Amino acid sequence: MTEAILSWQIGAVQAFHSSREADYTEVENVYDNVIFTLLNVKGKTKDNLNARHELAKLGVRKPLHAFKRRSGRWCLPPEPCNMGLNEKDIFCKVLKSIRAPDGYASNISKCVQIEKRTIWGLKSHDNHVLMQNLLSVAVRKALPKHVVEVLIELSTFFRKLCSKVNDRLELEKIQDRIALTLCHLEKIFPPSFFDIMEHLPIHLVDEDLIVGAVQYRWMYPIERFLMTLKKYMRNKAHPEGSIAKGYILEECMIFCSRYLNDVETNANKHPRNHDEDNSNGRLIGNGKKFHLDHVTWVQAHRYVLQNSDVVKIYRESGFRRVNIKEIERLHHEKFHEWFKGYIENLRISSGDTLPEDIITLSRGPSDWGKRHNACVVHGFRFRVKSLDARKKTQNSGVICSASTSCYASSKDKRPQTGVVHYYGVLTDIIQIHYSSNLRYNLFKCDWINNEKGLKIDQFKFTLVNFNHVMYTGREYSDEPYFLSTQAEQVWYVDDPLESDWKVVMKMNRRDNFDVYSWERQTEMHASIELDDRPIFDDGNWILMARKRKHNGRTMTDVIGEIVGSSSMYDSPSRDRGDRVDFRSQFGLVSSHTPHEASIASANKSDWNQNHIHHHPHLPEHQNGVNRPSDSGNTTNASVCFKKGRGRSKPIARWNTETKLQLEITAKGEVDGPNRVEFQTQLGVMARNSCRFSLIYTSFDQMPQRIIEDLRSEIKDRTTLPDEAKSSIIENFGRKWKQGKHEIKKKYFKPHEDDEERLVELEAKRNTKNIAQYKFQHRLGRLPLSELTKQQLLSQGTEPCRIDKFCMSRAPNGKPPVNQDTANLITQMRESISRVPEAERTRELEETIWIEFMGTDGHGRVRCEGQGVKPSRYRQTLSSFDIMKKKILEEVTQEVKEGIREENEQMRVEREQTRNEILEMREEREQMKGLMEQMAKKMT
Repeated sequence: MTEAILSWQIGAVQAFHSSREADYTEVENVYDNVIFTLLNVKGKTKDNLNARHELAKLGVRKPLHAFKRRSGRWCLPPEPCNMGLNEKDIFCKVLKSIRAPDGYASNISKCVQIEKRTIWGLKSHDNHVLMQNLLSVAVRKALPKHVVEVLIELSTFFRKLCSKVNDRLELEKIQDRIALTLCHLEKIFPPSFFDIMEHLPIHLVDEDLIVGAVQYRWMYPIERFLMTLKKYMRNKAHPEGSIAKGYILEECMIFCSRYLNDVETNANKHPRNHDEDNSNGRLIGNGKKFHLDHVTWVQAHRYVLQNSDVVKIYRESGFRRVNIKEIERLHHEKFHEWFKGYIENLRISSGDTLPEDIITLSRGPSDWGKRHNACVVHGFRFRVKSLDARKKTQNSGVICSASTSCYASSKDKRPQTGVVHYYGVLTDIIQIHYSSNLRYNLFKCDWINNEKGLKIDQFKFTLVNFNHVMYTGREYSDEPYFLSTQAEQVWYVDDPLESDWKVVMKMNRRDNFDVYSWERQTEMHASIELDDRPIFDDGNWILMARKRKHNGRTMTDVIGEIVGSSSMYDSPSRDRGDRVDFRSQFGLVSSHTPHEASIASANKSDWNQNHIHHHPHLPEHQNGVNRPSDSGNTTNASVCFKKGRGRSKPIARWNTETKLQLEITAKGEVDGPNRVEFQTQLGVMARNSCRFSLIYTSFDQMPQRIIEDLRSEIKDRTTLPDEAKSSIIENFGRKWKQGKHEIKKKYFKPHEDDEERLVELEAKRNTKNIAQYKFQHRLGRLPLSELTKQQLLSQGTEPCRIDKFCMSRAPNGKPPVNQDTANLITQMRESISRVPEAERTRELEETIWIEFMGTDGHGRVRCEGQGVKPSRYRQTLSSFDIMKKKILEEVTQEVKEGIREENEQMRVEREQTRNEILEMREEREQMKGLMEQMAKKMT
């Protein structure tokens, strides 16, 4: 009560002058009259014989008066609002092909009957969407121009009237316009068209000015709730009581569910398109891991740096306002390389602690990312084109608004900032990982070329053609990716006459919070913007701004993150006078003066030509195997490779808080339930050339800070002790060297001009390597420690090196690779079998091993796995014999004690048996005496 009184006192609530508030859902009768009259639906149209007689009675529009034929039947001349059969087909075809976004409306195409050329069964909300947005799109190619313009004016009136936030000046403006719109309708439609519902729009604006926005007081929520109440009815004999009982039961369930904090119920569940307060959006599904190729990695990483707030100071502080094409291209293509080197040098030379995000961004993302098919951002649900094609809805349309500099001419030195809209279709959704806490969701789109694939028709509809796309992602300079947070949703309607063109339709999210901003406000489909002057008014009271030429730009200028095309990189900590010329650093020297460069950059074609730059990249195919053509056919293919295991993928738990359970054995080997996953992750990390550069000759030359970062990462992700870190780093270095060797083997081609010499050199090297490597194992990725553990579990003894050699070369009964290996295994087994089991020692087994295999090389212990050093192996070897002797003595002592206990037990049992025998003898003597006494008495 107090709040109400205060509201009256401060003037927040004024007296209402509206005795009855009109239900906006009743206004759909206006569009029922329009649609049925346009389609000339029998029994529903307002253009009939009585309407023509009324025109004759009024004496107006004589060419439209009805007249009788010789046959006696009445003939009605066609009105401008009447559609022919072809126009009706176009109208119904457009509505039939509509695929609206998810949650925008129901499937309207089901209500369109092309054969009967009519529309039936629309729901209340579908009628509302049709009369505000879709009618103007459907009639643009089916009616004359002056009729279409009037219908667009009427749709625009209702669309602005139903916006979530109303501006008083805008409402007063459309109030003045609706009277003229109705006058235009009277010139087109018959008098019977104008019933009481057609005059109601004149009073709706006054009601909005008094009561408020329509969105918060119309009947659609009430109609939905009435549908919910109808579902409660079970007893048709007593519908009121059944509905009341169901409603009370539902309220009780909601009340009880509020005490269940950890359970999702209807009372606390989020909306369908809720992004969980995630700044990057909510990805739908678990996603699929994939390897980022070099071009994709550069394009994604470069765009993240260009649009990251934490990198903004490094991106803008060194800009010099000169328009030089080489500097612009250098900024676009080389910034990620410069930024990485600059941060590394800054960490070494300066003692200041840089933010962790800056260091992480400078290193670049991981080579592995996740690919998703759907994502929810800012209340919009996006789906990729491939998935969208199988749906009845359309959620792949994307628009991105970018700021750019506009020039009136080549001599214009004061450019104006303008906004350019880029339309596209979503083709891929990826997530790149910089660290466990720093991830970015990126959208890949086919962007429309605004010069060839975009046009605006006579009704100010925006049309796009997907046969003209740009930024396909094939070149380094392309920008097919952008941040998911910068995306807004649009959807496209097919043009009925031009099959390659589509009409752009914009939409707002359905949430009611944060829906208005004075800086930026988007209507349902802002592509339709009519002139404010009346159609039939000759007054020219609108002043149009002078057209300016748009300067060439890149997609990195999105949403306020404007990166000047004329810039030079400087250190943020440097003084203005101490600048670094990066043109000379990269070997690029411009011969243009600043004035010449600014004039040259204003030329759009010249800018586009110099903007595209091709980076050298590693070849993807070797000699002898040709690249497949676009059609999928391969010509002149001389080699056919069999599909192998493929590249290892990073484990999912590495970037989570769950640590891998690992331990270190006595020999220094990594063991535990997650050892295979750990080795896989080490291999993936070692092949990340962006983090562990390949410019070093050996891994020992790697900077110490990179090694420390690797150690800290392993410590945070695993349960390994600190003393195991050195052996892990050595293993990591071997994997890094192996990966470097594979890259060199694949791409490096010495003597490329002398093919015969190259073939001979490779043949000799391969022959030499094969001759040295005689005995090949057949374990695959199974470590030798697993064999040791299996024998310990099955036999209780640890195998020696001879046993490991035999088991690894012929596992589970498999034959060896070659006959030499089979003969060696046979000889080893025969030699070891001659020694009795009790006399076997490790020293004897090592002697037999050396006899067949020879001594080990420097720092190497064969058949013992990676990381086992000779010194540690000798310690375990000597300790094994001591342990074996100790175990033998303990077993012997246990056997003796057992025998002693058994002898003592037998002795006790013999004593008991002898006592029992003596007692039986005594009883026998007593019985004998009694028998003799009885015999004497009887005689």
